[in-house]
Formats: sequence, C-alpha cells, structure tokens
Amino acid sequence: MEEPSTAALLRQIADSVGSRYLNLAYQRSFSLNVFQMNAVELIEAAQRVKDPDQGMALMMEKNREAGVQAHRELNRHVHNFVSSALTLVEHTRIFMRKHYAGTELLAAYEKQVTATFVQSPIAQFVQGLRNYMLHRGLPNSSMFMKFMANPGATDGSGAMETGVHYDTASLLDWKEWKPVARAYLEQAGEHLDLHEFAQEYMTLVNQFHGWLDATLVAHHQSDLQELGQFQAQLQAISPTKQPAYAVPVETPDSAVEPFEFTSQQTTKLSQIASDLLSKIREVNFQQTPQEFPTERPTTPITDRDLIGPITFWGQEASGEAAFMFIHHEGKSYGLSANDYSSLDGLIDAVMKSAWARASLSREFVEKAFIDWSRKRFEADGPAFAVALSSSAQKEVTAVDVWAPIANMEVEVGFDFGPVRIEPITAAVMKHLRTSAPSPRLEQEEEVTELFQKLRQEIQGYAAAVISMEAEPTLAQERGLRLAQDAVGLLRFFSPAASRSLLFSSVALIGAEYIPTSKRPFENVLMRWLGRDSSWGCGPERAVAGWLDLRSD
Repeated sequence: MEEPSTAALLRQIADSVGSRYLNLAYQRSFSLNVFQMNAVELIEAAQRVKDPDQGMALMMEKNREAGVQAHRELNRHVHNFVSSALTLVEHTRIFMRKHYAGTELLAAYEKQVTATFVQSPIAQFVQGLRNYMLHRGLPNSSMFMKFMANPGATDGSGAMETGVHYDTASLLDWKEWKPVARAYLEQAGEHLDLHEFAQEYMTLVNQFHGWLDATLVAHHQSDLQELGQFQAQLQAISPTKQPAYAVPVETPDSAVEPFEFTSQQTTKLSQIASDLLSKIREVNFQQTPQEFPTERPTTPITDRDLIGPITFWGQEASGEAAFMFIHHEGKSYGLSANDYSSLDGLIDAVMKSAWARASLSREFVEKAFIDWSRKRFEADGPAFAVALSSSAQKEVTAVDVWAPIANMEVEVGFDFGPVRIEPITAAVMKHLRTSAPSPRLEQEEEVTELFQKLRQEIQGYAAAVISMEAEPTLAQERGLRLAQDAVGLLRFFSPAASRSLLFSSVALIGAEYIPTSKRPFENVLMRWLGRDSSWGCGPERAVAGWLDLRSD
C-alpha cells in the first residue's frame, strides 16, 4: 500500500473532526475568559472596600471624592460582570446547539444546565440582575461601616466591618424576578453583599464549564486519537513538518522536567529555527558617501581586532533594512527585516513552555538563536531546542533582586505579596562591598568612592527584594516590574493617597519626585503666562499651557 504524501496528510489533519473540535474549543474559551476576568475584577474591587482600613478611609468626609469614585467603579464592575455572565450563557447555548444538534451530548448538556442553573438561586439572581439593570438602571447600593462587638465581651472589643451592599427592598419592588431569584433576595435580609454573590456565582460557572470541557473531550476521544495518528505519520515522513491547521495534542507541562521541551514543542521549535536558518544570507550594507575626502588618520579594523561577535542593523544597497550577526571569511550574513520579524514566532513558541516563561526573557531566547545560528552556519550541531535548554541550564540561577526605595524607611523586614520589603542596613552595604569582584589596583580608589556614594544615597532606606530563579536579564526586568507594582501599592497606605493636596515622594530610587512648591498649578501657570507678556489669554489657553509644561 502506498504511503500518503506530506500534502495528503496535511489535508487529512485539516479536515479531521479532531482538528475542527480543537479549533472550536479554542474559540469557545474567549467568552469564558471574558466572564472570568470581569468576575475577578469585581471581587478584587469589592475586597478592597471590605478591608476595614481602606473602607474606613474611603468613607471619611475628607476623602469623599475618592469614596464616590470607588463606589462608581464597583457599579461598573457589577455591570460588566452580569453582562458577560449572560453573554457566556448565550454563546455556550448557541455553540452546543449549532455543533451537537440531535446528539446525546446536547441532551446531557441541557440536563446539566437545568440541574446547575435553572434551580440555582444565585444563578437566577445574577441573570435577573442583568435584566434589572437593563430595564431599571443601577440598583440602590451604599457603602457601609459597622462595628461588630465580640460575643460575650465585656470590654467593648470587637471588629469593624466595611463594604458595599445592595438594598434588597428596592430590588424586590421589581416584578420581573423569577421565583427562585426572589426567594434568594428575601433570604438575603435587608442587604445583599456584592463580594459574596460574585464569588458564589463565579464558582458555580467554573464548576459547570469544567464538567463541559471534560464531557466534550470524552465525546471526541476517538477523533483526537485519529488526529494524533495523522500527526505521528506526518512527523515520521517529515520530521520538520508541523500542521498549521490544528492545535497539537501536547504532553502537559507538569509531565516535563525543567529545561526540557515536550516532543511536540521540540518538533515545532526545530521547524521554525530551521526555516529561519535557511533565510540567513549575505548582506551588503550601503556605504555612506562622503561629501569630500578626509585627510584624518584612520586605522582599519580587521577580524583579529574584534572582541567577540558583533550584531548590526543597517541598510542594504537595495534600500531594505537588514540585521547582520554572522561574520565569516570577510563577509557579513544575516536576515532581512521581514525575515527577522519571524523570530518573534520562534520566541512565542518557546514561551508556551511553563519553565521558559518563568525563567527566560525574550532577549535571552533571541541571543540563544543567534549563537546557535553562528555555530550551525559553520558545522552541524544539536537542534535549537536542545541548544536552548543547555544554555538555559547554565544561565538560570537563584537571584535576589534589590530595588532601593527613596524616602521610605522600615524598622524590620516584612512580606508584601511576592515581594519582601527589607531595610538597607550597614551590614547589607558591607556584604555588597565584600561580595563585589576585586578591582584592579588602579581602580581601587574609584570603587571605594562609588560604594561611599552608594552608602550616602541608599543606606538606611528600604528596598523591595524579589527572589526568583531566572537568567539575569529576566530577573532584572521582572524584579523591576514587581518592585514598581509593590511600591505603587505601598503608596496606597500613605496619608497622601486619600488627599489630593498631599504628595507622596515614595518611589524607586531614580524615579522619585519632590515638588518645590505647595501650589504647583498657580506657580507654573504664572511661569507660562510670563513667557510673553505682550498679549493675554483666556483660562482655557492658560490650562493648555500648563499641561504643555507638564508634558515637558
């Protein structure tokens, strides 16, 4: 029997039921993701107001504007939450009826919907709330603060409770509630907490879609097995070919050792890297013409004068931009700008592996490809996935990133999410000095002055410390992002956070700013008006000028 050709196998893969199912499942995931992210945003916003410290600050008269805005934001999140909940319901119903009409799977789905949602008080309330907001507007809600005394306490001790809740009486005035939803409201009492119903409904939806995903996979088990066989045949006759029409069924990341790729990932990476390698060509950069000959003494640079490989962007004689990264036998080789953009596809494929996302930067993967290309340009070598794994094993290590914080001191260290806030003590500075590489004799004085300057600038302040296992570039990038986020959140606890007239100067060192005037708007405005006193202007132009200075 004649073996099928590569083209025939690709057609079989594209036309297979398993391939079509995987593509449809991917499309269906978008509606679920929209709902989940809206639910998470609502829960997080409600949780912030439920924190007594933050809730009490927002309800103080001096912070009235901030409290009103927080209240508005919660209503916005509720609107997005209930709207996306109904969107998910409709999209899932249409998906099932369109693709599984007349099957036992559709009957099982509708039965599960009835059991999960139709008789569920929380589900019927959320779906009814969407219709309420559509026809009646926003429900009556209020921010509250109350003191709950400890049961049996005689010393007056207790706990403060804050949050945002709905007035159930006004909700019950609407006549369109279904009986189950009305019973839910009646059992809630005088008020209904936003955080509680959002969390409860999200849990219910996630459980249902977990069941639906497992049921669909079981229904298509034979189709997926057939697809896997087609892909195995394709890889057997053309190892570098990977079908572009279907999402491959891959080994879970949890089953793969660190610094290793699954067989499917290795195949795909090899294909993309080999395609890029085949596009490397000689590049001839356009020489910049000189207006007149120069008599300045010049020193020609030869290959022997170069320290390490070089990379260079330039313009070829044809006018096309090119990236040169290989210098071989007096000639330059590289990729055109269009071919270089394909490198993003290789990096994206690498980042689908969990260990790579956690420990490698995009710059590291690009450099690994360049190094691999230089070696493969002259001789055969390992596949790109193998070379990248080997390079990552050498470079990835446990790293502590310290980001000093200006204008902030702490007595002792404390954990703040994934970040630890630590004081930069004299002992820390001494350890930094002793752990640094020993300088050359002629540089000893300069290094001593450098560390003395560091002591003056950062000793005694706090630092955001982030621990991770990563290569140096990613550690620096991710550490800086986490430090910026942590300091931004810490500023929320500053007295200046709730008052527009105050200013918090706490920031990462190098990004801090301390205003020199308590009336910046008036002073800067006068500066702007003083630019040209020969003509006047209205307030609109004055404000525009102030904003122009701000942008400067």
